[in-house]
Amino acid sequence: MAAAGMACYLGFPSHADLVRHFDRVAGMIHFPTEEAFGSVVAEAFARDLKMFGSRTGGIVEIAQGMPGAELFATEDWPGLTEAVGRWIQAGCPNGAGCARIATERYDPEFYVRQHLDVYREVLAQR
Repeated sequence: MAAAGMACYLGFPSHADLVRHFDRVAGMIHFPTEEAFGSVVAEAFARDLKMFGSRTGGIVEIAQGMPGAELFATEDWPGLTEAVGRWIQAGCPNGAGCARIATERYDPEFYVRQHLDVYREVLAQR
């Protein structure tokens, strides 16, 4: 199947292999059919990848406001297939602008500032 240009299962890649794969692609499909936190989706956005995913769990929140993110119902295989086809025909553009947004949302320094604000608010109420 891979020789025909189709996807294939490669097993469980090492962290380094996974990073190399992310660096070589323009988009990602993450389509769990049950609850999913979506950290892999945040990683895809941080790399400016075009994202196709299921409207499941944390994926919905992470994809909110991301340029070009496309989410589908968990049974909408025809919709996903059509969207990926359009994307390929358009030349596989990446998720331009997603990396900037992901950095603003998920940078560790940002998290620390948010937590400090919450702690200060709680302490001020006491």
